[in-house]
Amino acid sequence: MVAVSAAQELAITIESHERWSWARNPQNIGKLQGMLASLRGSMTGFHNAFLAEEPGAIRRRHDKEYILTECASLGSMDLQVADLLAFIKVLQKRNA
Repeated sequence: MVAVSAAQELAITIESHERWSWARNPQNIGKLQGMLASLRGSMTGFHNAFLAEEPGAIRRRHDKEYILTECASLGSMDLQVADLLAFIKVLQKRNA
């Protein structure tokens, strides 16, 4: 998932680059890490597999009803993903 990768990369950058030292506080990196943990905590093993594997492999392991239910729950995380991406952009703008 792009949002998770972007958040992880930014957190590493904040911790390791002096230019980002202003963001090493609970309001910035703390919030970023909290949002990332919340999103990760919402994801199931199915969600991770769905994002990484071929659709045919998923269909062979799970029935249609289960896939539809899990996809709906994955879709319900759209707001979390959008909020995380928006916060990443805020931090990037502050650092520009």
